[in-house]
Amino acid sequence: MFPPAARQMIRVGESTGTLDKQLESTAAFYERELTYKLKRFTDLFEPMVIVGVGLVVGFVAVALVQAMYGVFDQVQA
Repeated sequence: MFPPAARQMIRVGESTGTLDKQLESTAAFYERELTYKLKRFTDLFEPMVIVGVGLVVGFVAVALVQAMYGVFDQVQA
């Protein structure tokens, strides 16, 4: 249920009689790790969203220009 590092920290806390401090230390460690992983995820996700939105906008722009050229060709014919 717990990761190996957390089990080891709890084991050390039980054997030394400082379980409360070890649990606080373990909680702080995993909170920092979670914060780091979330930041890394958002740092990677943000550019992908920007590229995706850019592709959608580009597709819409190309579709509109093609439609306008189609209308101009029909008017000139």
